[in-house]
Amino acid sequence: MKKTSIVIAGGGFAGFSAMYLDKTLARRAEAEVTIIHPGDFLLPELGQELGAYAERKLRERKVDVIKGVRVASYDGPLVTLTDGNTIPASTLIWTAGVKPSQVIAPLPCQKERCRLLVSEYLAVTGVPGLWAAGEVVGCQWLSSPP
Repeated sequence: MKKTSIVIAGGGFAGFSAMYLDKTLARRAEAEVTIIHPGDFLLPELGQELGAYAERKLRERKVDVIKGVRVASYDGPLVTLTDGNTIPASTLIWTAGVKPSQVIAPLPCQKERCRLLVSEYLAVTGVPGLWAAGEVVGCQWLSSPP
C-alpha cells in the first residue's frame, strides 16, 4: 500500500494549526507530513529561538521541515519547490498566505498595506456603490475598538 503524504506550505501559525490537525489524522493513516517554509526559521511571528525549538520538536515527531524555499507548483502527485526539487504529495495544504491582486493598485481608493479599506458591510471607503471582498480587502474596523 502506498504511503500517504501531506505537504503544508507555510511554517507560521496557520501552518502549525494545519500540521497539528493533519499529524493527528496522519497517525491513523500512517502518512508522512512535510512543512515547507520560505524563511530561515519557523514561526516567524515568535522569533528565531522559539522557531528553532518548534522545528526540533517537529523533527522529533517525524515531521519533515524544509526551509528557504517556496512551493512553485502542484500537479496532484508532486509538489515542485522553487529550487527545482520535488516532493510526492497526495495532499497540499496552503497556509502560506496570499497577496492582493495588483489590479487594485492604480484604483483611486483608500488603501492600507495594498488592500482596499472597506466598512463592516464591505463597502469600499470613499467610493459609493463599490464593494469588495477577499484578499483585496483591508478591514481596519476589525482591529479598531468601537
